[in-house]
Amino acid sequence: MHVPQAAGLFLLARSAQAGPGLAGRAGFWTAAVAVAVFVPAELVALVSADATGVIFAIASPLSGLGLLVAGAATVRRGGRPGIGRFAPLITGLYVFVVLMPSLALLGPVAAVLAIGGWGLCFALLGAATRHRLPAPARPGTESE
Repeated sequence: MHVPQAAGLFLLARSAQAGPGLAGRAGFWTAAVAVAVFVPAELVALVSADATGVIFAIASPLSGLGLLVAGAATVRRGGRPGIGRFAPLITGLYVFVVLMPSLALLGPVAAVLAIGGWGLCFALLGAATRHRLPAPARPGTESE
């Protein structure tokens, strides 16, 4: 599951969705790298659950932070109608509002449901960004 998520975030970091500024691109890149770390972490889980817990404890909030930064840049950029404009922000907020509290405070059933909900957030993000946005004008390059 994490390979397509990371690939999608890497593509978003290079797309017009990230906007012309550094914040959107840095946010998507941060989230992409953090989600990519989940791939080897799943393999480590086969050997050591403790090591995996540490990896996920670092990568999960890092991915949420990256998506919050990218989401704020996406909202400021505009250009996408409806909920699609807020999809990266919603996906980042989900990490801190639902995912991490569920993993830390609730039982394993709630944790699995919260992880599934995060997958749905990524589905929303993918659906919202399936159409290309026009490249934003870079400052100082507008034609008159």
